[in-house]
Amino acid sequence: MLCVQLDTSNFVQVISPQPADITTCTMVIVAPTEVKSPFDLSVDDALTISYAVIPVFLAAFAWRMVIRALNADSSPPADTA
Repeated sequence: MLCVQLDTSNFVQVISPQPADITTCTMVIVAPTEVKSPFDLSVDDALTISYAVIPVFLAAFAWRMVIRALNADSSPPADTA
């Protein structure tokens, strides 16, 4: 992490030397390697998410089948040949 500040012309300027306590900085720039990706999941985290998503998909599929059954014609389709 870099402690930076804006100079008088609104350019970002790195403070040198870096303070020991980052909470005193007005702005902090974080390197991409220091940020954890939201897609970096463990197997347990992925299973927890899938256990929450799969029932939603199943409920949606069930509602779709119920609506399809209610809207279905009871007469057989006419031959168009």
